[in-house]
Amino acid sequence: MRPLAFVLVLCAAHAAHAQSTTTVTGEISDPLGGRVVAATVTLLRDGQQIQQTTTDGDGVFTFREVPRNRYALHVDAAGFESRTTDPVFVSASGRNTFDVILSVGPLQESVVVTAAASELPQSRTGAPLTVIDSQTLEALNKPDVLEALRLVPGSHVVQTGQRGGPTSLFIRGGNSNFNKVLIDGVAANDIGGAFDFTQMADAGIERIEVLRQSNSVMYGTDALSGVVNITTRRGRTRIPQ
Repeated sequence: MRPLAFVLVLCAAHAAHAQSTTTVTGEISDPLGGRVVAATVTLLRDGQQIQQTTTDGDGVFTFREVPRNRYALHVDAAGFESRTTDPVFVSASGRNTFDVILSVGPLQESVVVTAAASELPQSRTGAPLTVIDSQTLEALNKPDVLEALRLVPGSHVVQTGQRGGPTSLFIRGGNSNFNKVLIDGVAANDIGGAFDFTQMADAGIERIEVLRQSNSVMYGTDALSGVVNITTRRGRTRIPQ
């Protein structure tokens, strides 16, 4: 008799548990009635997650063995605004069905702008770039940098008055105030300020790079006409020669 009584107790407990829980199901749709597939549906009680599932190919979700209580649904889906429903009481009698309509979310578009500082071969830059190396400077045999800049295609060097007068560089007809001049990577002129090349000798210069187009992404808003990057020589031996 005792084993039979134990079995009866287990059956009664299982029946009581089955009567105290229920199934919560529903559909997730858009404003036009279309079913939303793969939406994440979370069952909440007092703001705490109880169960979580995703909608199937018909936009249907199902939670099983849900105890009687007050629950809310939180729904997330790509392309739609997240929504949390008001709490409702879930009874243990029958199936509890809750349908949720999601509003279309705002269109999101990300624009990523990067600027690389690593060295690239001139053939891979995709930009009108002129490089004047030390050998060209020696062959030119001129004391000033401005004479070397006359070799840059599309550039125009203007010197006011006699030799030694203020000198400006115009790249492709752009304003000379919007040339970014760098010496060993450090800006040599203020934003919107012209650079006077008169007093700059070519002694000690390793190379001159002239970018003949705007490049505000990498060099700032004042690089609207072009960029002149001057690199000085560096020692290559431990003992000066």
